[in-house]
Amino acid sequence: RCAVTLERLITTSGRLQSLPTEVQQVLRQRALIELRRVLSARSQLRQIGSLAREREMRPIVLKGGWYVLHEDGALDLNDIDVLLPDDHARAFAAVLDELGHKTTFSNPRHLSARVAPQKLPVEIHLSLETGGGSPAKSLWRGIVSVPSAPGLWRLSPGDHLWHVLHHATVDHPNRRGRLRDLVLIASAVGECSQNELESVRTMVDRHGYASPLQEVFTMAIDMSTGRAPRDRCWRVALSHYLVRGLTQRLRVSPARSRDLAEATVAAVLGRRERRALWEQRIRQITLEPSNYRFIAWVEERTPRLGRAWRVTVRTAYRTVVSLAAMPLAGAAKYVCRQIESSASEEEPAR
Repeated sequence: RCAVTLERLITTSGRLQSLPTEVQQVLRQRALIELRRVLSARSQLRQIGSLAREREMRPIVLKGGWYVLHEDGALDLNDIDVLLPDDHARAFAAVLDELGHKTTFSNPRHLSARVAPQKLPVEIHLSLETGGGSPAKSLWRGIVSVPSAPGLWRLSPGDHLWHVLHHATVDHPNRRGRLRDLVLIASAVGECSQNELESVRTMVDRHGYASPLQEVFTMAIDMSTGRAPRDRCWRVALSHYLVRGLTQRLRVSPARSRDLAEATVAAVLGRRERRALWEQRIRQITLEPSNYRFIAWVEERTPRLGRAWRVTVRTAYRTVVSLAAMPLAGAAKYVCRQIESSASEEEPAR
């Protein structure tokens, strides 16, 4: 999901022509697909800024959305994320609804994504935390306007770095070390002053997930300074490779493939990650009614019964996904042990 950046770097280094023709064609095709989404995202973001400015709102563009607003920022996006205070978030969602956007699923952090034909989904966040909760006042005090998109705002460099680092490491363990996310985090590192970097490093060291955060942070710092980072998250990459190989052959939908990858990586990483994923996916409280009419109808009349219904359906689905992930996780662990064993045997010879 970073074919534009990858193609640019390979071309700049003069190595593009040394690649097989088939590889060049695939890389170019992927880059064109991603570039179309980037251009669409830029257009949508400027429209969002215009709509917000007319209503005296200050939406904060998050993560990859801020990156693609750079003049040379081209990074694949699946959706557009903006952060607004609770009352403004719901009012702005109503504006998009009036413009013909349809809704999908919500979670504790954002309202139901707003989707329109030929456009990227828009997720309107009320929180940046996994379990919800209002952002700290200091976050709002540090926001900065975006010159290239009037009406939009961005997080301070330090807050932006912490958000993208935490999101790609703790919120989504299956994305640790992914090249696309490292490009985004490395860009955020490059925007920070030394004091901001030290502040983020302190938060990393004090966090309950300090070890994986330190690994990804180190890789991003290396990348931001032009050094080739050592892959500290290769076990996650290996798990993804096995899942992707299976789901492509079986023609599994992207959503089911993503869920299977999450469960496989969690099983490879250990009990803590499995429990966190289970809690997050099963027990999360959504901000808006279900998109399924029957469940929404039950929730409206008997909230507790509606909640119980949701949890039951989620539990059944996640149980099936976890069972499907077990053999894949076992295979990944076996290959990891073989690689580590080979590496330990070669070490004395060096």
